[in-house]
Amino acid sequence: MTNYRYFSVGLFIIGWLFMASPKLIAQATQASPYIEKEYNKTPKAEIGFKLRQSEVLLNNSPQNSRKIALEALYLASQKKYRQEEAKAHELIGQAYMAQAVHEQALEHFLKGLDILQKIEDWKRVAHILNHIAVLYRRQRRYDETINYSKQALRLAKKFDHYSEIALAHINLGGAYYFKKNYQKSIEYIQSSIDIREKFDEKTGLINSYNNMGLVMRKLKKYQEALRWYAMSLKVNSGESGVKHMRSATLDNIGDVMTDQEKYKEAHEYYNEALKIAHESGVSLRMMEAHQSLYELTTKEQNFKAALYHYRQYVLLKDSFMNTSMGVKMNNLQQKRKIEVSKKEKELLEKDIKLKKSTIYRQKILTASATVGLMLMLILAFVMHRSRRFLQAQKAEIDRQNQALLFTQEEILSQQEVITASNEQLTLQNSKIMSSIRYAQTIQEAILPFSSRLKKVLGEYFVLYKPKDVVSGDFYWLSKLDRYKFIAVVDCTGHGVPGAFMSLIGFSLLNEIINEKHHTDPSVILRQLHEGVFFALKQEQSINRDGMDLCMCRIEEQEEDNLKVVFAGAKRPLYYVSNNQLHTLKGDRVSLGGRPIKTSKQFTNHTLCMKKGDLLYLTTDGYVDTPNPQRQSFKQHRLLQLLDDCKHIPIHQQKHIFENVLNNYQLDAEQRDDITIIGVKL
Repeated sequence: MTNYRYFSVGLFIIGWLFMASPKLIAQATQASPYIEKEYNKTPKAEIGFKLRQSEVLLNNSPQNSRKIALEALYLASQKKYRQEEAKAHELIGQAYMAQAVHEQALEHFLKGLDILQKIEDWKRVAHILNHIAVLYRRQRRYDETINYSKQALRLAKKFDHYSEIALAHINLGGAYYFKKNYQKSIEYIQSSIDIREKFDEKTGLINSYNNMGLVMRKLKKYQEALRWYAMSLKVNSGESGVKHMRSATLDNIGDVMTDQEKYKEAHEYYNEALKIAHESGVSLRMMEAHQSLYELTTKEQNFKAALYHYRQYVLLKDSFMNTSMGVKMNNLQQKRKIEVSKKEKELLEKDIKLKKSTIYRQKILTASATVGLMLMLILAFVMHRSRRFLQAQKAEIDRQNQALLFTQEEILSQQEVITASNEQLTLQNSKIMSSIRYAQTIQEAILPFSSRLKKVLGEYFVLYKPKDVVSGDFYWLSKLDRYKFIAVVDCTGHGVPGAFMSLIGFSLLNEIINEKHHTDPSVILRQLHEGVFFALKQEQSINRDGMDLCMCRIEEQEEDNLKVVFAGAKRPLYYVSNNQLHTLKGDRVSLGGRPIKTSKQFTNHTLCMKKGDLLYLTTDGYVDTPNPQRQSFKQHRLLQLLDDCKHIPIHQQKHIFENVLNNYQLDAEQRDDITIIGVKL
């Protein structure tokens, strides 16, 4: 009886399925996407919260901001929320840019840009183009800044996105400012001001007014600069979101006061800027204020205060940002492995969805395949097989899910290792750069101050351009009795090794002239050679480092006459007398490196000169400077330049030397340290 009951029920079900199967198949085919959509749908609240949290942390803690944005990116990419995914890429790029890791910043900006172009969100496309323009501006690649700003500007104008138009104008104004095209800079900044005033964008106006003030300060229109800064302060109500910009504006006003040598007022503005920076909690503004106070106290020769502000500046800089401009992820094999794993994961997910859909349709098709008693038996057999098939499919899906989870964990583990390695390299580089910059402060402290040079020499100029942070060139000044000594020294190498050699040379010159009171230039050079030879233990070692030197001893005579005694080690003296340019060659031997024969003496050259005549002491860095074709400036060009400048006031000649060199060098890399001292007797 039980079997008969099952047989009747089965016939009824089979008949019904047979009649209804076409309709069910059609409905299942249409319903399947909706089922999958409902299956994948999750609330966006968590992703949105993470993105907002990342944006809040961006200014004060870019590293934590980046980590949270990465979590949001992972969730958004899983669920294919394209707008949230693009926003996460944008925030990660901004965080990397705040840490000066420019390659990764550009990579994420471009990924976000690709997504936004596909979904045709043109306002945000323009916004990311503006971000890329800012990134290139921070790398001092101003042509790329202009290119991306103009792309953003064209797109923003097409869709009437006025806030992005204003931002593009600000970027263009900044690029032309650094390219020293101040007229164009003013035009673009003024355009951004007009737009932001029209639409009452107060936050943007704060920035635009500040930028206009910077240009006016560069043009030495100090009252005009102060007017723009005052307008920025008036717009800035001091709310939490923009309070830190008051600190930036006050810092800029302090710079104007410093330019005008109003040091008391400058202190007041810098200290107020530092106070507001502390209240707003923005490390960048605190760092800028300490840097300004360090530079001001150094000018005032208040070295104790200067050292305090310099240390605070370095600590804030180390904690706030990554100072390595060249940190790169070179492990391409590892990167490729991660990309392959992501692709495998994507394919597995598609395969799982396809199999789920196939299983759903198979249930319906097998249920409507047979009619009658024989069909019931066939149905029973098929259902039995289907059950086994489904179990096998479920087991396979479970296995693939486990493999997928393992792959995800492996990817995350590899990313953590790479991130940790990059952070370690960044920290080490930061410590090295901090030490080198501290060494720069020490080296600058031993050079004669401008007040000392002016008191001893009168009218003069100094062109001093180290190739690296610290220099192998140095210049030295002393006054002993009736004699004035001036020397320009070129030590072997540049950077840190050259800087160590310069400290040895500086110490030996002080000892020979100021302590032992030797006044004969040829004797001074001989003793300086012996001092370098013994200090570096060159008699027992293969070390051949040394230095080239140009030295003059100046002695005033009766009336307007002066006696100049010159001695040189591989460096000449250029001088102008009776409106004629002359060259005196030094001895063809360097100081240090190899022993000099006992009988060999350096040569004194005595010149009788008059007040108004000119002396030029140089190292070889200026004539060795290359152009983009790697051709050196050469001595004949320097001689022509000296002859052209002999009628120009000495204090104006420095700018001429700089402009001629910049126009020749363009974007070519500096080859050596550069030092030129010009003296009007």
